[in-house]
Amino acid sequence: NTQYDYTTAQQVLTENLISAQDADDVSVGLVESLCHGCISHHNQVQPKPIGGLTHHCFLFPGGQSANVLRENRQELPLSSILSSFVDRLRHLTEDWNDATDALDFEDESGVIVALDEKSSYMETAYYDRVITTTPTSIQIFASVSCAVASVQRTSDCIEHGRSLKAYFKRRFAKSTYVRYDVVASTATSFSRMMSSSILICPPGTVMCLLPALGKLAGKKAYVAEDGSKPATFHWF
Repeated sequence: NTQYDYTTAQQVLTENLISAQDADDVSVGLVESLCHGCISHHNQVQPKPIGGLTHHCFLFPGGQSANVLRENRQELPLSSILSSFVDRLRHLTEDWNDATDALDFEDESGVIVALDEKSSYMETAYYDRVITTTPTSIQIFASVSCAVASVQRTSDCIEHGRSLKAYFKRRFAKSTYVRYDVVASTATSFSRMMSSSILICPPGTVMCLLPALGKLAGKKAYVAEDGSKPATFHWF
């Protein structure tokens, strides 16, 4: 199907992801030492790469890397470039949102729940605490990696999405439009996740982290964490 959209977020983002002013505040030596420390730590903990997991030590270093920063009273490199990073993500939303076929009023009263192959289940009570009023729509996004993992029988994330859809339809009856899609375009999923009124990221949902970071002003993102799910634990 040549009409199926698979535009990536990288294709829409500006080439220069960090402003020159922000880049000047980052120590090259610090970045280099962090890279070496993070790679060494990653290789010790997880010598074999696992598809879908993100290695976020560089953004939020732990262990020895974090201790060195504290001892030298240095800030994380991310703190210097965060404003640039968020600005670029929000520009992506502005540039691409008109091409996404977003649901009506999604930016005012819509909810998006993101799932990928490492997402874990949450009690429905958590969703009840986050969704306190009746939304106009609830859109469940599953990533391509979720679909592939389901076909390969390494994840039940597609069934996870089906169970969420069934729950939301029961809870809100006919008052809320509930939809569930596998979305190939990260440009589309990122844009809609950042502009929706509420974004919910279950534990382990890697695809949800950057959109949560770049959420537009006045919008809310809820990132759930689980210490037993290291894919996203301690990001926020």
